[in-house]
Amino acid sequence: DMRLTSNSANSFFPSISSFGSYLFVVWCDYRDGNGEVYFKVSQDAGSTWSADTRLTNSSGSSTYPCILSKGQELHLVWEDWRHTSSFTQPEIYYKYSSNAGVSWEGDIRLTNDPNGSYSPSIIAIDQTIVVVWEDLQNGPNQIYYKRSTDIGINWSGNMILLGNFSGASGNSSAAASGQNIHVVCENYYNGNDRIYYKRSTDAGISWSADTRLTNAPSQSLCPSACISGSLAHVVWYDNRDGNNEIYYNRSTDAGVTWGQDVRLTNSAGYCNDS
Repeated sequence: DMRLTSNSANSFFPSISSFGSYLFVVWCDYRDGNGEVYFKVSQDAGSTWSADTRLTNSSGSSTYPCILSKGQELHLVWEDWRHTSSFTQPEIYYKYSSNAGVSWEGDIRLTNDPNGSYSPSIIAIDQTIVVVWEDLQNGPNQIYYKRSTDIGINWSGNMILLGNFSGASGNSSAAASGQNIHVVCENYYNGNDRIYYKRSTDAGISWSADTRLTNAPSQSLCPSACISGSLAHVVWYDNRDGNNEIYYNRSTDAGVTWGQDVRLTNSAGYCNDS
């Protein structure tokens, strides 16, 4: 194990991305009395690391960062509370580096919702950047997305992606391979959480119908997606057997069809937050 942070405050919500021998890590900590996003880089596959660099300077907390590298181009999104005096209405912000984090462009505000926007994730396909997040603008939590086709200079409007259900949707995860984008989330309805899936084959211009991935009479929560070519992998935690365990499913045809759930853990304790 290698310790990456060492300060008097707690460090939360790390996110990592890589290309070649470069590793990029962002996180939130409170060393300055306020939650801010920090960054560090390794150019030798994690053997040595740069000093911490503070990326945000907000009057409110900046949390839940997510970083993506496309070569030396870095894309960062996070939750920010600079526009509210309460801890209930964050907005999603974005910033960009063209030189592996040596310097960064200014903050760009992506959402403007008085009810709050949460938990962003980011993916990139060529010059197209797609941000997915959880939003409360239409009542129950729903999953929204927006696109930029010029590396974050201009952005589309907010578009609902997953959540046209009676219950709330949240904890989304997005991954991309080629022109294909895959998104999973949890949806709560009638006392039960299920995992849903959606895909785009044209870099987010159009999307498939919602696909329900779990059918267990139990809570299925916190999914995470990973893509490699036509192989799509999803993990989550589930209490169908009376205890929280990690489950897995995969598609071998880029999300068109899916296999059977596979239980990955068998623990006397709880396994959470895959």
